[in-house]
Amino acid sequence: MSMSRLNHRLLILVLGLVGWVGFILVRFPGEMNPDSQSQLEQAMTGTYNDWHPPIMARLWSLFLSVSDGVWTMFVFQMVCWALAFVLLALTLARLGHRVGAWAVFLVGFFPPFLMQIVNIHKDVGLAATVMLAVALVARTRLAGEKTPLWAAVIAGLLLLYAGLVRTNGWFVVLPVALWMLWPAGLRRPLRSGLLMGLAALVLVLPSGIINHGLLGARDAGALRTLQIFDMAGIAHFSRDVSVLQDKITLEEIDECYTPVIADTFYHARRCGFLWDRIAGSPDTPTGLATDIPGAVATEPASLGGMWVSAIARHPLAWAEHRLRHFNAAMQFLIPGHQAALPAIHAIVDGQPAALPPLEGAARIMDLVRYGPWATPALWLALGLGVLIITHDARRRGDPLATLSLALTLAGCSYMGAFLFIGVANDPRYGLVGGATILTAVALLIPGFTDYVRRFSDRLSLATLIAVATVIAMLAYRASVPDALYVALRGTL
Repeated sequence: MSMSRLNHRLLILVLGLVGWVGFILVRFPGEMNPDSQSQLEQAMTGTYNDWHPPIMARLWSLFLSVSDGVWTMFVFQMVCWALAFVLLALTLARLGHRVGAWAVFLVGFFPPFLMQIVNIHKDVGLAATVMLAVALVARTRLAGEKTPLWAAVIAGLLLLYAGLVRTNGWFVVLPVALWMLWPAGLRRPLRSGLLMGLAALVLVLPSGIINHGLLGARDAGALRTLQIFDMAGIAHFSRDVSVLQDKITLEEIDECYTPVIADTFYHARRCGFLWDRIAGSPDTPTGLATDIPGAVATEPASLGGMWVSAIARHPLAWAEHRLRHFNAAMQFLIPGHQAALPAIHAIVDGQPAALPPLEGAARIMDLVRYGPWATPALWLALGLGVLIITHDARRRGDPLATLSLALTLAGCSYMGAFLFIGVANDPRYGLVGGATILTAVALLIPGFTDYVRRFSDRLSLATLIAVATVIAMLAYRASVPDALYVALRGTL
């Protein structure tokens, strides 16, 4: 038995090494996007701002002292991601859970995830570092052993980076930290989840202090994006433009506002006049007032009081705005391809998108990347199912199910935060939730037979929720025109 387990772990190790080294070499040096390009420029110039949390740019600046290639951040993120899933798979194999080990191993190679992790951006860094921290602690925790100091320190540093690399990073970090430091707190998962959500909001303040003080980043006004987006949504649904000090008409609001994304209001965009009218024209990464010919940066206005007042006056309009944006961000009841980058650009520019049909391999890759099976909405549905199955895992003394519960709380909390603070739309926003929740599902495989025997009603309900979610998405997409491809309208 011991030799069999050793051979099994050796196979996982060899396939992991070959698979991930091959993937890194094939996709080397990674793919950049505007966000990562901005952070690379900051790392190269030494001038930092907090439009994107500066911890990634600071780390990249250290990598650049070794090599001036963009590949350094790509390799860092890929190594963290690969180690996370290989180590966790090896841990399960060592405990004799072969099927569960391979399930976790394959989560790392899930095609929609592979399409995301080739990009060099903070979402990949967040997902990779959180999962590696989990794997390092699970290596001993699941075996009932004490975690070595070196593993605890590395896991702590990884979680600190994860919490700082995205504004909502703490929503995924805190449930994982609770499992590491005080697993008894998972005896009441819903209460703990709510408390950790509030704590994540509170941690935004010290994160700002670290960003501006320790990391030396200037304030770029990112919060104003949320404030302007919310007030525009409130004005649209309440039909009350006084919440914007009557500096925009209802006709302009109806022309500019979309619950999908806030980018229409950025400087130099088609509705940037709203930002300029109520917030001034500060020099921000998206506004770049000083880069616009003839533009003069002005002192930005404080919008906090106006924002809170608008929400207090029209709470139902604010709730409708936030729910509609959340639906778009989770890619639930939306037209096909609405979250695709060309479709987002079309929305921001106010132009319809109508691309020619896809054929052959491109069509298959498109189905993999944009189908309902790769959406945050499905991850949330799966997460709810796992919560139903594992909510009493800690009381039952089931270590695998308890870790599954912690990862599910992390993923659901992270995606749930978009209900309150989301302003944009991109398939990559589902990566963290998908990685944590799909891993949580894989961790339930070793106990599946027992769950069928003891909790068949829970499994049935969890399956029903997931299937109903996919059916609802497919039905909606079939009933409305596709957002991007003419030939796909009504077919996806």
